[in-house]
Amino acid sequence: MKAKGVTTVVNLRMPSEMAQIGFDGVAWRASHLWGAYLIRDRKVPVETALSQTRKINLRDDAPFGGQQPIEGLLGRTIPELARTGLFYVPAGRLGAGSCS
Repeated sequence: MKAKGVTTVVNLRMPSEMAQIGFDGVAWRASHLWGAYLIRDRKVPVETALSQTRKINLRDDAPFGGQQPIEGLLGRTIPELARTGLFYVPAGRLGAGSCS
């Protein structure tokens, strides 16, 4: 990312908010951003990018609700993500209609 001109990373969370997270939210967010960068910009295969980002706190096996941040950054569903919990909704599938 440095080669693309990135010189600063800013954490937008307040210290009190960071204390409530219970895990390293900065590393978690960074892992999703890094994974999206590897997949989209560096053309790294999805499985390889996920393997690397899981080592830096991707936590894709944690129930998150709708789409994972990496999917939002890429604008598409990543079927290779580990999914747990009852609240998974594929990217682009949330909206009007009934649940099945």
